[in-house]
Amino acid sequence: MFGGYFAVQRDWGSTFDFGLAMLRYTDHIEIGVNRPERIVAVLLVSGALLLYAALLTEERRPLPGALLVYTGVLVLIAVGGSAYLTCKPRFLLPAFPLLIPLADRLAAALTARPGRALILLASLAGPALLYGAYLVSAAPTAL
Repeated sequence: MFGGYFAVQRDWGSTFDFGLAMLRYTDHIEIGVNRPERIVAVLLVSGALLLYAALLTEERRPLPGALLVYTGVLVLIAVGGSAYLTCKPRFLLPAFPLLIPLADRLAAALTARPGRALILLASLAGPALLYGAYLVSAAPTAL
């Protein structure tokens, strides 16, 4: 009666393997050979791990424990699941607390050096726009 979800996960081959599937995949990444969405997925998940480590060591304005646990569970699901690799960034969408220290520093930079902060924002927004346009128009699989 309640086994439907687990049956679907089993049929899809989606299990929790503590990141072994991702490690096996990252061993075979080659720029120019692999599709861009796979390389970006590995970079985003790796970046999420680094941001979570930075979040745990944040001394300036630490986050509440519940928010740290929430974010940690989301990162653990994204890293530890053996799901299709390009779906992993989608699992990180609700992990907004990862960006709080970066937003805090960007807000401080906007008041101290607004020109440099705007250049940084433009340099981050440009590739994000191009990657989003690629995903919508040219990516061979749905993410």
